[in-house]
Order: sequence, then structure tokens, then C-alpha cells
Amino acid sequence: MHGEELWRVLDQVTEEILDRMREDGFYYQGQLRHDPVVWDINNGHCEAWASRAAELIPGAFTAWIDPAVDHCVLVYDGKFYDADCPRGVDRWSQLPMFADPALERPEP
Repeated sequence: MHGEELWRVLDQVTEEILDRMREDGFYYQGQLRHDPVVWDINNGHCEAWASRAAELIPGAFTAWIDPAVDHCVLVYDGKFYDADCPRGVDRWSQLPMFADPALERPEP
């Protein structure tokens, strides 16, 4: 699975997780919210995203990156993916949350 097909699956997974977060709610700064953005997936729901993607993509697997940040990603065909980077990168340090760790949550 590559290209458009892969991106479609990853977009589908992102929407599934966002829908679940809208329904169940999630906590941000101690408040229960129901208005998730992709940033929220990578900051508390990354394992659910990576695990669901790995279920749908043969040969893909999850990996925990950088214990200081505690982030779960999808690894497939030598690239690293997360909800904010469905096109993948060659090194986990290139993922947006590591490239710009000061990036704050955008308000929906």
C-alpha cells in the first residue's frame, strides 16, 4: 500500500479517532472538551491512532519514540507517520511535533 491509498487510510484513521474524541470527550488543561483537532491526537491519543492504522496497513507497526515525549507513531516501509504527518518522514525527529516542540494547540 502506497501513495493515495495509504494517505486515504491514514486520513480515515484520523477521522475515526477525532469522531471518537468528539463523542467521548477528552481532557485538555484539566477541562473536558469535545472539539478535538489533530494536535490533540498527537498529545494523548497517539497510541490509538497508530494502533488503528497498523491494523489496516499490512506490514506496518507501532513504535514508541523518545521517552521524554512519550509519543507513539506508525512505522511503515521505512518511514514514520503520526496524525499530523500522514505523508511520513524518513526520521522520527522530522515529525512536526519534534521539529517544533513549542507548537501550541490551535483552537478549532
